[in-house]
Amino acid sequence: MVGGTKTPGWSMAINFTPIMTGNLPEQDHIFSKAELQNASIPDEKINSIYNIRYVSLGDNRSKGKTPYAEWIIGLGNRADTVFKTHLIPQGKWSVGNFDDFLAARRKEMLRQVVYEDVVPT
Repeated sequence: MVGGTKTPGWSMAINFTPIMTGNLPEQDHIFSKAELQNASIPDEKINSIYNIRYVSLGDNRSKGKTPYAEWIIGLGNRADTVFKTHLIPQGKWSVGNFDDFLAARRKEMLRQVVYEDVVPT
């Protein structure tokens, strides 16, 4: 029972607890914290939901503090898939236009969840 309402039986049949903690999703900063801190970007922008994606422990650890431009090169032929999966807008993004990146990613994320004819953006 949730909030006084009866929950369907099937909702209790699914166990969302990973077998190993290494399977838990981790937050990854698309532009690394280190790269943005070195450029004196404020924490509220560094930690904006528009700079976060959820990835596996392995993906997060392998990326680490890699600057954005190097990370993209390292993606190789996976770049298009990663960008599409994580709603990362196409563009020549850098620390210098990080505010524009945040705005473009916000727009892309909202486009995925908002019916434009119902809710103004």
